[in-house]
Amino acid sequence: MENVDQEYVFKKRESKAIGNNEFEMPGWATYGSAIQGDEVGRVFIRYKPNSKTVLKKDIIDLDAEDEAASPGQSKKFDIKYNFDDLGTYVVVASKGKLKRLMSRSKDSIAFVEDDPVRKIIVDPPVMMATLQHAEETFDSNHRYLETSFVDQLINGQWRPYGVSMVQAPQVWPYSTGSGVKVCVIDSGIFRDSPDFVRANLSGDDTSTSIHWYHDTCKHGTHCSGTIAGKNDKIGVVGIAYNAKIHSIRVVSSGTDGCGWSYASGLIRASNLCKDAGAKIISMSLGGSVASTTESNHFQSLYDNYGVLSIAAAGNGGNTTYSYPASYPSVMSVAAVDRNSNRAIFSQFNDQVDIAAPGVLTKSVNSGDTTGNKVLTYSGTSMATPHVAAVAALLFAKFSTSNSTQDVVNIRNSMQKTAQDRGAVGRDDEYGHGIVKAWDAYQCLSSGNCGSQKPVQPPLCTDSPLDWHDIDGPTYTCSWYAHDFNCESYGNSYTNFGKTANQACCVCGGGVTSTCTDSPSGWYDIDGPSYSCSWYAQGFNCESYGNSYVNFGKTASQACCVCGGGGSSTCTDSPSGWYDIDGPTYSCEWYALGTRCTNYGNRYGNFGKTANKACCVCGGGTA
Repeated sequence: MENVDQEYVFKKRESKAIGNNEFEMPGWATYGSAIQGDEVGRVFIRYKPNSKTVLKKDIIDLDAEDEAASPGQSKKFDIKYNFDDLGTYVVVASKGKLKRLMSRSKDSIAFVEDDPVRKIIVDPPVMMATLQHAEETFDSNHRYLETSFVDQLINGQWRPYGVSMVQAPQVWPYSTGSGVKVCVIDSGIFRDSPDFVRANLSGDDTSTSIHWYHDTCKHGTHCSGTIAGKNDKIGVVGIAYNAKIHSIRVVSSGTDGCGWSYASGLIRASNLCKDAGAKIISMSLGGSVASTTESNHFQSLYDNYGVLSIAAAGNGGNTTYSYPASYPSVMSVAAVDRNSNRAIFSQFNDQVDIAAPGVLTKSVNSGDTTGNKVLTYSGTSMATPHVAAVAALLFAKFSTSNSTQDVVNIRNSMQKTAQDRGAVGRDDEYGHGIVKAWDAYQCLSSGNCGSQKPVQPPLCTDSPLDWHDIDGPTYTCSWYAHDFNCESYGNSYTNFGKTANQACCVCGGGVTSTCTDSPSGWYDIDGPSYSCSWYAQGFNCESYGNSYVNFGKTASQACCVCGGGGSSTCTDSPSGWYDIDGPTYSCEWYALGTRCTNYGNRYGNFGKTANKACCVCGGGTA
């Protein structure tokens, strides 16, 4: 396999609205940007409610005008996808032509962003180097837990060390993943391998020439074998060997078939996964640029359909982010070696959720019709299907009629019971630790595995209560909560001295109450190290929050993160704050989406970042 270029950068800020435009757009589309008009762009265009037809007409009209001006020489817009559920087109055209469309359709467009590239995350040159690293960093006594595992040849079949490390054999008497469908978005699968149960394989083609059951890259087959390699006397045994695999081939270009796709390709593929009934999506691929559209899509799969998406953290060996792994709704997987130490290539950052075996892992070899020519690969790509397979074991046993709660419970069980490595508690190198199937199984079986307690968001009240705009009681804050009404009309139609963006919580206005630790600066009886900040990590609230009383209170009573603390009215401080990039980036701007999370600790102004200045971000003054 040729070396796939891995280039990762830090999380990027959402594209700004510039000039007189009323929507956000890529930097190259801003006025005065130095781009070549014929340079090709590929973008998500989200249209406003009831504006799809108008936008489509503008696209057709521009094509007709260009054809009339240069008969037979103009290039038309290429609409790759229409995602109705996201209110979004994916469009390819010259950047000059896309800029003309943005100008003409400014009243129909909510925002425009680039459609970033997504590549397979594997780097063959690191493989042999990681073996040496594994031997040099051996530490079998870390925390007095079993940490060292080996590949075992049992009755002619390999049981890769990762199978044992994640405790799959302990779970097999109770669950082998039967009935659960795992969707692998990758380079396809070699379905003719005798090391798969063919009846458990299915897939979707993404074009007439890209078939799910071909895999010249070998990457997707390797990942699928880790999940569901047949339990027999050849090849390898998978962690959830009776699970079903649904394969979506999204990469195929290049001499070896290990090419690239786009965020839009992952959205389409994951919709096919959902429609096929998959509980889990495994993605051993990624890219350096975030996409709001892609993030919203995976959040919807998690929140509305109970689909658990799992992706590789990346092989850069640094603190940069990879997407989709670094979205909140996706589990980001780091890699460890057979001695339970972080692989030298594994990216480490505050979005890593969990770790799994990813160094010199054996699995099914695409093209091998004997089943015995196993393939050894390394990468966070290889770690990812370990976590997907453990999830399959758990879904097979603990699924209920409430799929949206199931996905929360199973994700939390894996994180809560992961074997702690590195710094105590969650850390950036291992996340919550190494995934352990049997421990998660016992946790769920006990009924005591509960959901991780969320940080309580600020409480907001519309101000004044029952506000409506100048056009009458129909246009209340509830009306503004629909579609893009805040964005479209929130700064107009003033009534009672306020616009919707000032009066309505859904638009970033209203009066906010936030929680304050009580007493401020509380820590438990064991000293200042065990403050509310310490309790905010992992499951410390659940584990210790009702013990270790100090200042007359437990953490569950004193700390907001544990559901305690006190409430007070909050005011942005200073009033009217905006960030260093200007008045557009006010607390109201930060109130939308995940902007506090993404940018709230940066872009300081007036001596404060948004997370310190804005009530909506947890700052402000009580």
